[in-house]
Amino acid sequence: MVNKCKACNYSRMLYVRRGVKYFSEKKLYCTFHDKLLGAGDDCEAWQAQKIEYDLSSKRFDVVVDDIRALMKNLECIMRD
Repeated sequence: MVNKCKACNYSRMLYVRRGVKYFSEKKLYCTFHDKLLGAGDDCEAWQAQKIEYDLSSKRFDVVVDDIRALMKNLECIMRD
């Protein structure tokens, strides 16, 4: 079955910097074929997109440390 590259797990969006902002391009990058594609292109290597989550304890430890640092900075601001 042939499907569109826009919904493929191998496709990645391209972003271009213009000034200080980033904008998404209409072209996609295919990690399977290592080339640029249009959103309407299709191929036989299509795979459904997979959503992956990083719920490791290491990642949460970093977040907790960041929140502690923010709370410490906010306490200093509130005292002044």
